[in-house]
Amino acid sequence: MKINFITNLSLNETSGGGSAVNAATYQQLSRFFDVNYCGPINLPIDTASKFTSKLNRSIGLPGNYHFFSDNRLKQIAAKVAAVNKNDSDANFFHGFTSWIKYKSSLPYYAYADACFATYVSIYNKGIKFSGSDLERIYAAEAKWLDAASQIFFRSKWALNETKKHYGLDGHNFSVAGLGGFIDIPESFQKIVDFQFLFISKEFIPKGGDLCVKAFERLREYYPNATMIIVGEEPPKDILVKKNVEYAGFLSKSKPEEYEKLKCIFSNSFALVHPTSKDTNALVISEAGYYGCPSIAPASFAIPELIKNNITGLLLHTPISVDDVYEKMSYLCSQPSKYLKMRESVRQFSISNFTWEKVGEHFFKTIIK
Repeated sequence: MKINFITNLSLNETSGGGSAVNAATYQQLSRFFDVNYCGPINLPIDTASKFTSKLNRSIGLPGNYHFFSDNRLKQIAAKVAAVNKNDSDANFFHGFTSWIKYKSSLPYYAYADACFATYVSIYNKGIKFSGSDLERIYAAEAKWLDAASQIFFRSKWALNETKKHYGLDGHNFSVAGLGGFIDIPESFQKIVDFQFLFISKEFIPKGGDLCVKAFERLREYYPNATMIIVGEEPPKDILVKKNVEYAGFLSKSKPEEYEKLKCIFSNSFALVHPTSKDTNALVISEAGYYGCPSIAPASFAIPELIKNNITGLLLHTPISVDDVYEKMSYLCSQPSKYLKMRESVRQFSISNFTWEKVGEHFFKTIIK
């Protein structure tokens, strides 16, 4: 079976995020099918729509969602038609929204972490967009998703959110899951010091400030506890705090930094991830490969990644410093339960969150 893999991203980047998901998806499809890479298809922003949006905002009106303007979506559709090979048996799209104006003559599939309406509800809170412009995109995406042969989601939460936002029955929806982007070690350290880990490309939105405040309280009772921060550099007042270390951004595409990251995972007591903006929080599963449990909110798809009190601890929402501190303190005070949790989180993560499992789901669904 021959499949066109249609994407807006290159296959060269594999360090993390959407680019790494893109490369992993292509790799898994290639395990089972003859795959024709069509990409990267990523057209420039519609400058006229962007200008109109800025003008509207300057006079107090809501802006347009110019990144997905009708004109740009039509240009993307035309580009797909130009590079697509109709001698294939099916099309497989990386993501949803960019492709909603393309009318596929072949059966088509798509894979993403959430629909456009879910993204807007999480990442664009407080930003006013024209209601009619958003509805334009919502309606087109709903129609496109409903007509697909199969739509793959990374979580049950995202699948249900899409059904709710778009009023769809989800007859062609399924959960393929997601894999990690770090080597799974053959063994793991059962005994580690109280080294807490915060890792994110966005320090404040992912709760880095809450994490550090809770950690400062924890040190009153566990003075030897440490905190490692990986990703976006935190504010200077945090960098000077006692026992807080900033390890850098640590790109997985750079061998030395990749080895350092694996070492940090291996030696970390718990990942603290009090995020307010997220979908899947893949870092939870990556930490789990190394026997490192996580503390994260019972929101988004996170409850699918953490079995509360078994592979980690779920925070109440809205998130508070008190709750983060209490969860950190609980793990420190329960050595026997904690050791069992390290064993459980490793087994749970390896059994449920690998790219091999994702690829097998693609294969079994597509060949039906």
